Amino acid sequence: MKQRQYYKSFDILKFICAIVIACIYHFQNDFPNITLFSNIPIVEQLSKFGYMLVELFFIISGFLFFISYFSKIKDKNLNIISFFKKRYIRLILVAGITTIVMFVLQQIYCLINNQFWIWGNNDFGNLLLQLLGIQYWIEPGIVSLNNAVWYISVLLFCYIIFFYISKFVIKKKNIFIFLIPVFIALLVQKYNLNVPLLNYNITRGVISFGLGVFIGCLNNNLSNKENISKISFVFLIVIGMLCIFLGNYFVGDLLFLLTFIVYPLVIFFVIGIDTKLKFINCKFTKYLGNLSFGIYVWNLPIQLATILLNQVFNFGFNYNSIYFFIIQVTIHIVVAILSYHLLEKKLLPFLEKKNSKIINFFAKLNSKSF
Repeated sequence: MKQRQYYKSFDILKFICAIVIACIYHFQNDFPNITLFSNIPIVEQLSKFGYMLVELFFIISGFLFFISYFSKIKDKNLNIISFFKKRYIRLILVAGITTIVMFVLQQIYCLINNQFWIWGNNDFGNLLLQLLGIQYWIEPGIVSLNNAVWYISVLLFCYIIFFYISKFVIKKKNIFIFLIPVFIALLVQKYNLNVPLLNYNITRGVISFGLGVFIGCLNNNLSNKENISKISFVFLIVIGMLCIFLGNYFVGDLLFLLTFIVYPLVIFFVIGIDTKLKFINCKFTKYLGNLSFGIYVWNLPIQLATILLNQVFNFGFNYNSIYFFIIQVTIHIVVAILSYHLLEKKLLPFLEKKNSKIINFFAKLNSKSF
């Protein structure tokens, strides 16, 4: 089994995407009357369409899923229970804590303003669904609490789907089977289905994650990655120029263009140049990649806490101040650092150890009973 290659460029991409989504897109759309980015065309576009970077997150996740787990699945060194349990605990721990924090903050905001912040559905039922990570499996389209963790809910679903699809690919020896869930998801979108497991938010993840898995499979069979990287870069330049000069006449459905053309080209470009970036410290980039998760899931609680502090203590925050923006970015990074070291590096291993002890205890108890 080949040793998994580490792509430091993906960690840089994830960190940038997290900052754009949390500190530009959500900053623009969640704080009141923001005009800070209106005179900076590129940033203004990111403030409008930054949410589409979630698709890039999914594609990277699918790619990493393939290079990390496909060989193990093929060699039968990994079963669905051990795989899903580990991924589930790692994802749901911080997401669950941020959801509880958001639930408390929403109740405080409601007491002060007689309504919830931005959206409703902040009840115990939706709290439970988010804590389990299945909110978008059960209630399609419901926006509630720390809605950013919808990504976690959909990602967990993708893990299950593509674990079993991988087994089917191995059995039939046909990599195009990876695209079957993608086509099904496109049909769900075409016919506007909105039922549990078959809805728009689930399909956003399935399409992008599936493309990432397929790209990972193609990458595994590529011999001249450097030339493909160069070709991808040229295509990205051409697409960029066409977007600038032709605008909507060329772009059409922007999310479709990004998901099926631009992001895959970015991945192929990154794969080709990654080994050449020897001057970039791998430990530092890996650290940035680890922080991206915290920046993303702590974003909404940080914003709501800021608004509550402003209301309760009358600080008079100027949301359109560049200094306020810089402070917000700094807070996001600091909170992500604390979350990574205190929750992911300390609490998570402790819980995994306790979980293993409980499982071993019942296993021994069961063996003695027979």
